[in-house]
Amino acid sequence: MNSVLTNLPTTQSTDSADRSRVYLNNFGQRGEEYLGSDVDATIGFLTNKGFGLEAATVTAMVLLQQAKKDGFPVFQLLETLDSLKQLELTGLVAEILNQNRSQTSRLGFRTVITANQLKLRNIRA
Repeated sequence: MNSVLTNLPTTQSTDSADRSRVYLNNFGQRGEEYLGSDVDATIGFLTNKGFGLEAATVTAMVLLQQAKKDGFPVFQLLETLDSLKQLELTGLVAEILNQNRSQTSRLGFRTVITANQLKLRNIRA
């Protein structure tokens, strides 16, 4: 398995030794472990906020990693996120995801700005 970060889709390997290689490369290293209640609560919180199940699962893993890295309790993080509006939550999650991905691309969202027609007619070109 290569460790090059890319935006290209993953390809299915036909090499029969890949599973053994992954196992042996990670042998002796401690994996990421989270409490089941933290994982379920985070995924449930994100799905209730309008995230799809896959998006909620991936985003939950990133939030759990970040909370563990910062030493921040997960339920306190969810309480903090619960007070945010949908647009603020989307911006914050995009920022956290951008911090945890390769630097070749960024996530973002576009907001539609409605112009006041009275102000537009007074502008001269």
